[in-house]
Amino acid sequence: MSKQQQQQQQQPTCVYDAIREMHKGISELQNALQALTELVGATVWDNAPAWARWAAMDESEMWYYYSHEPLTSKGTWYIAEPGGVEEDAFNVPPAADWRTSLTRRPESCK
Repeated sequence: MSKQQQQQQQQPTCVYDAIREMHKGISELQNALQALTELVGATVWDNAPAWARWAAMDESEMWYYYSHEPLTSKGTWYIAEPGGVEEDAFNVPPAADWRTSLTRRPESCK
């Protein structure tokens, strides 16, 4: 077998190894993001008012509490229901993406 043929046979193995390493790195990043998300979630509800049932961060990285499940529009969250309460909440570490920051109050925090 020529040296070129040997290199060609080894190349797919190297590519697969590289893909496995990338997958491992992605998994580690996902785990770290999940841990951070849980930490932020805990911080969000530490000092929440009793009426607050939802919390979310808007595009400006400011968090708010909501009495009803909010909707999104143009970089912010809002309550469409009459009589809903919204309040500037707090400044905690930002979530990875404001569009996925909506958090329902955990049962343990009621």
